Amino acid sequence: MEPNRGVDRIYLRALAAPESAGYNGGMKRKMGTFSADCEVASHAHRHHWATVKGALVDTGSEHTWIARSTLMHLGVVPEKQERFMMANGEVLTRDIGFAVLRVAGRITTDEIVFALPGDFEILGARTMEGLNLTVDPRGKRLIPAGPHPAASGRRELVGRAVGGELVGVVDELGVEGMLA
Repeated sequence: MEPNRGVDRIYLRALAAPESAGYNGGMKRKMGTFSADCEVASHAHRHHWATVKGALVDTGSEHTWIARSTLMHLGVVPEKQERFMMANGEVLTRDIGFAVLRVAGRITTDEIVFALPGDFEILGARTMEGLNLTVDPRGKRLIPAGPHPAASGRRELVGRAVGGELVGVVDELGVEGMLA
């Protein structure tokens, strides 16, 4: 068995980089990271919320990571454990629980990683999708993602005539049906 098989990958970006750290065709550049505040609560105790200041917005991280002490204080309980691979190749095991999150006036539920001291607090891609928010890289902020894609439940039918007589129908997907 491969040593990293079944490991979720998480690539953390530096919160700030010295100008000499980036090199792009002779031009120095800074990392494009930013943070956002969020609120978190337990499903069982929705009346008690905690504010997480400055969570790193990281679309490269599938999960949201919140300090274990904050989650335990709110009554969020570990439900399972997962393994994560850091950018340096180190594999970590962390507890995961279920919580309610609010960002920019929007609310969702998600699996949250119990971050240990030394781990970043991260707002991950799944939470952002649940909140229907996307990253504005120029403005370094979260913005509404717009309408969710959906399939229509309605079937619009178009009649098919042969020799002036209606003999069948075709729906919007091209599925043909015969009239009895």
